[in-house]
Amino acid sequence: MKVKVSYTSTIDEIPKIVDGILSECRKKMLDGSQKLYFNPVNYQIMAQNLTSTIQDLQLIEAKIEDALNITSGWLQAINQPNNEQLPEEPTSED
Repeated sequence: MKVKVSYTSTIDEIPKIVDGILSECRKKMLDGSQKLYFNPVNYQIMAQNLTSTIQDLQLIEAKIEDALNITSGWLQAINQPNNEQLPEEPTSED
């Protein structure tokens, strides 16, 4: 089961957090590659390994998307001048 987790961090910690996510993905991919083998003698084990690898890859995909989204938000935040918000424009009621 996949769940989304959020927590508060400083902007300076974001690169380290994203790097950790990507490092975890690399490790999972390497570990998963060890389960990719043809084993017709024991088809049940082969099927379990391949199914497990598919599930791992789906989780890796979600984490890579998270890394992209976090990085995009981080880049927007660090590129805002002085991190100031613009004043809201008054709404007109015509």
